[in-house]
Amino acid sequence: MSPGVPSKIRRAMGVSIKILRCKSKRVINVLKKRLHSQKTRQAKNHWVSQSNSLRLQRVLSISR
Repeated sequence: MSPGVPSKIRRAMGVSIKILRCKSKRVINVLKKRLHSQKTRQAKNHWVSQSNSLRLQRVLSISR
């Protein structure tokens, strides 16, 4: 993260990233269960999990 960013904002971002990580894990687990139970939704779930991981990567790259 750039040194010009105030620590308050940095701390807030850290918290939001932690929350996002937890949420994404939960979402991915739910999607996995759904994939096992309903093969017809496989393509849709795959797309959702992909978009989630992309969003996470974007957030994590911002936080670095």
